[in-house]
Amino acid sequence: MKKDLENACAGDRAAASAVVDHLTPVFERWATMRLHRGVAATIAPAVRIGLQKALSELKVGPRRGEGAFVVQARAAILLELAAGLGDISQSLVARNVGRHQLEAYERALMQLDAASREALVLRVELGYPFVRVAEAIGATSAEEARTIVSSSLLRMSELMEAL
Repeated sequence: MKKDLENACAGDRAAASAVVDHLTPVFERWATMRLHRGVAATIAPAVRIGLQKALSELKVGPRRGEGAFVVQARAAILLELAAGLGDISQSLVARNVGRHQLEAYERALMQLDAASREALVLRVELGYPFVRVAEAIGATSAEEARTIVSSSLLRMSELMEAL
């Protein structure tokens, strides 16, 4: 994945396609968990378009790895879902945890530093194993990734309480 992202940055269309193919099922599963089943037909196109938009905006830099890209793609996919569905605040997540809590979660997530936000999205939202989280955020081990996720969850809780 890392090499495909680097090559996609350099304009390699095959690598960009490989990134989209790799992340599409991950984000489709994520979107399906967030939304109700009645909108399933909207999910696949929104995910693909969001991933393609995120790839087109991909920047090369010292912190532009898989974790950063996944967070960027998540934002683009949320925008696509909202554009296609209108008010996504009535999602399964919003109904189960409450709209206010979902909004507080999103605001708190944006207040985390980049590494914490990436680790949290990768592990908690997308279900990456800690080994993959470590690879995606440049952590030295799964244990370090676990520590980052744990401290990020604690920080999120504090931020959400303050909101």
